[in-house]
Amino acid sequence: MKNYPLSSTMTHKKAIQSFFVAAAYVWIAQCPASAAIRNAASCQLAAVQSAVALAVVGDTVRIPAGQCDWGSGNLAINAGIYLQGSGRDATLIHASTGTGALITVSCSNGKPALLSDIGLTGKANPAIWDGGLYLTNDCQNFMVFNSRFSDFVDYGLSVRGN
Repeated sequence: MKNYPLSSTMTHKKAIQSFFVAAAYVWIAQCPASAAIRNAASCQLAAVQSAVALAVVGDTVRIPAGQCDWGSGNLAINAGIYLQGSGRDATLIHASTGTGALITVSCSNGKPALLSDIGLTGKANPAIWDGGLYLTNDCQNFMVFNSRFSDFVDYGLSVRGN
């Protein structure tokens, strides 16, 4: 097989974008045909939790633009539900108190986890062990893209087995 260098028409950025588009199609192919879009009323934790509570595997939960402080709250979501913000610099989630992850995705159902277009910010306090996104229960298939993780002491993104 011959290797061809990227031409001027296929930049590195376009190659990466093409990869994510293809990966998203593969992920969508694993979802039921009746997938729905659930729009959270705001980026506040209660609004996002309400949208997630209505979602089933294959659905997308969209979080609108905004800067929201989830206090010591945590969003728990099952894999197979696509969590999509409005851009890593537009949907900004922060935790002003508490420890642990802002978002925890459980992959115990064997479905892929997908998160994009969200900015998560920690407390930047060495005395408080906080985290951003925690993928747990044997997450083997996941995609996280166009997101930002900053100022976490423990982790921005953690992928764990059982």
